[in-house]
Amino acid sequence: MGIYEVCKLINETGLGRTVSWIRKRDLHILTAGIYTYTSDQRFQVIRPEKSDNWTLQIKFPQLRDSGIYECQVNTEPKMSLAFRLNVIGTPDRPRLQNPRQSIPRSAQELGLSQTSTWRILRRDLELHPYKIELTQKLKVNDHRQRRWFADWASERLEEDPNF
Repeated sequence: MGIYEVCKLINETGLGRTVSWIRKRDLHILTAGIYTYTSDQRFQVIRPEKSDNWTLQIKFPQLRDSGIYECQVNTEPKMSLAFRLNVIGTPDRPRLQNPRQSIPRSAQELGLSQTSTWRILRRDLELHPYKIELTQKLKVNDHRQRRWFADWASERLEEDPNF
């Protein structure tokens, strides 16, 4: 899940200009142009080519992200646009559901279309809601099995380099 704040520059004011996103509570410069100046990797700026939209993306928003964010353009006088972000809650826990039911149910609970929910899961969270993957959970006492597999794989690699 992510939050997107769009700073749209009107009348081509922003062509060739640098757009910065500032978090007002601590006056932290989050981004300037396409560069990110925070160690928090949840923040990034998105700007499609030949577009005057500069979008601040906050992945996995948290309550502490609430506050005012400002989009500034390096013009004289300075142009800016402020946005208030209110994060009212975060998901309690991930849901493990049947993939055929998870999208419709989540969409209904969130009041979003199924397409939007699928897009958020797929693009923002990089989850594949219709793909079931099974993985074996290794236990602490599986040393003998791990060693056997490593030896077996090593022998196969020696026999066939394309293994």
